Amino acid sequence: MVRQVSYGPWRVKLYEYCCSADSSLGEWFIQHGMAVRRLGLPEVDLRRPDVVNQVLEEMRRDLLQGWVVLLWVALPCGSWSQWQHLNLIIHGPLTCRRIQAKREESRRMIALLARHVAPLIAEFTVQLIVGMEWPAMCGGWGSQRRSH
Repeated sequence: MVRQVSYGPWRVKLYEYCCSADSSLGEWFIQHGMAVRRLGLPEVDLRRPDVVNQVLEEMRRDLLQGWVVLLWVALPCGSWSQWQHLNLIIHGPLTCRRIQAKREESRRMIALLARHVAPLIAEFTVQLIVGMEWPAMCGGWGSQRRSH
């Protein structure tokens, strides 16, 4: 059971999107008495639109109950790494197709999240905080800006 702590008049809840079951960020929130909802494989498959919709409906219910929600997005970034850029150059077509498939999955996941979370952001401009973590040199940053 999570001890409920309020910060001023707010109750804070972290939604970790695509995280591991033992993430450091979630642990910090738990240690400081805040609520955490960890969303990751194998329990929660955020590649599926119906699952993303369920998660965001849960988030909407929390927002309507007065929670301040921090949505922390930590999509896998391996396919965008500098190493994968090098692999695209030096390896054959099979490796290139595998990397490109992972990149396309990443693009679809971001588009899916963006499409579903946009109405919540518009409705709860103060209560909902969205952040995304990827390394600074992750090639996906530029790709996502171009596609959305």
